[in-house]
Amino acid sequence: MLSREDYYNVIKTTTLTAVDVIPYYDGKILLGFRNNKPAQGTWFTTGCRIGKGETQEMAIKRVAKTEMGLDVTLNDVKLLGVYDHIYDDNFRDDKFGTHYVVTGYVLPLDHYPDIKHDEQHNEMIWMPLKKVMDNRYVHDNVKLYVPDIQRVLNL
Repeated sequence: MLSREDYYNVIKTTTLTAVDVIPYYDGKILLGFRNNKPAQGTWFTTGCRIGKGETQEMAIKRVAKTEMGLDVTLNDVKLLGVYDHIYDDNFRDDKFGTHYVVTGYVLPLDHYPDIKHDEQHNEMIWMPLKKVMDNRYVHDNVKLYVPDIQRVLNL
C-alpha cells in the first residue's frame, strides 16, 4: 500500500484505473452523495480504484461489499464500457486534477437490497434513470453511463 503522500504524487503524475458498479432495479439506479473529493457534493455511483495486482472481479467484489454490503460476482454484472473520468481536483486539494480510466458495470437486481453504505457517502438513493440526466446534482460522469445502461439492459 502507498502512503497518502506517495498516492498524492501518483495522482499528480499518472492515470488511475477504477471500476464503477451501478445497481439497477425497477427503472432506478443506486447513487450515493459523495463526502470526498473528487466529485464531492454530487450524486455518484459506487466504485473504487483498482489496486496493483487486483483483478476487475476482485475490485467489483470489493466495491460491492465495502460500499453497499452486497456479495457480487463477475457473473452478476454486465459490462457498460470504459470511460475517462477527469476531475479538476484530487482527494486532498485543488492543486492538480485526477484522471481515472473507469470500467463501468451495471448490476441488474430482482429486488431492492438492504444497502449498507460506507463513510464515502452521506446518503444513498434509488434515482429513476429517466431523471438522472436532468438532475443538476448528479455528476456529469454518472450521466455518461445512462445511454449504455439503456443499451445493455434493452430499456
